[in-house]
Amino acid sequence: MIFLRKTAFILLFAVLLTANVRAEGNVPSVSAAAWAVCDVTSGRILAGGNADQVLPMASTTKIMTALIACEEYRADTEITITPECYAEGSSMYLRDGETVSVEELVYGLMLMSGNDAARALALNYEGGYDAFVARMNERADELGLEDTSFVTPNGLDADGHHTTARELARLAAYALSNETFRKVVSTTRATVAGRSMYNHNKLLTFCDDCTGVKTGYTKKAGRCLVSSFSDGINEIVIVTLNAPDDWRDHMKLRDWAFENYSAHTLIGQGETAVTIDVMGGDADRMTTVAEAKAEVLLSEQEAARVNCEILAPHFTYAPVRAGDPCGELVYSL
Repeated sequence: MIFLRKTAFILLFAVLLTANVRAEGNVPSVSAAAWAVCDVTSGRILAGGNADQVLPMASTTKIMTALIACEEYRADTEITITPECYAEGSSMYLRDGETVSVEELVYGLMLMSGNDAARALALNYEGGYDAFVARMNERADELGLEDTSFVTPNGLDADGHHTTARELARLAAYALSNETFRKVVSTTRATVAGRSMYNHNKLLTFCDDCTGVKTGYTKKAGRCLVSSFSDGINEIVIVTLNAPDDWRDHMKLRDWAFENYSAHTLIGQGETAVTIDVMGGDADRMTTVAEAKAEVLLSEQEAARVNCEILAPHFTYAPVRAGDPCGELVYSL
């Protein structure tokens, strides 16, 4: 649900779109066991295959790890590394006794896929490692991710550690609203904490329109990839789980999405929504307007099928003040 801020007389605005809208055009075949394409602005799933199948997600787990670090740590908080931070697999090569900032750990986490960086962030959370993992699951609940469960902060194989393509796409779309997260995952290369870091996400190099997000691999999970693309107006997230040909899968799905979907304005900034009679005031009627433009990603066929329901009273009693909410517009497909 999207609420517009108030100016003059504001009509609250809600977008209610079904999660399983029929995909438009010929959706390309992909190698993934499960996949999803998501509109970043609305969180709406445009298309998917086995999108609700519960599967392991390897290091794409670190999307949640990084989100919590960005939301709950100060970026300049310094952490002293201990041997307990060490982990198997990919690493940013932390050294015993080294002091690094949270921001540096997040870069090592998302560019180098540092399992050690994930452990360092978790171990230094208030309450320790278990409290950090508990917070990951609590945050998933807050975001409505019912089939997502975290056991580790780095995504190494563990019983009960899983998600779905649909929910991972929704998580990534939400995480991109965090400015620090977005800055880090869109970085191709950087020198951080005395280390030259190169992002494992090759799509940032292959595709000028790629804006993130995270790779992952374990023997159990296979190749997992979450990517985001923007054409300057619209932005999408693509998720593939257990996809042997993931780079090609993502480029094919990106092309399909941008060919078939575009931003449609449901109400423009300053546009009059509805007029309402006023009883006992200086004026007989008041006008409601929208302060911000409201857009949603739709195909041309879908745009023709959008319905608008006005949920507002036929009249109201004075006094009425500029900025008072007075109803909703509900758009449905």
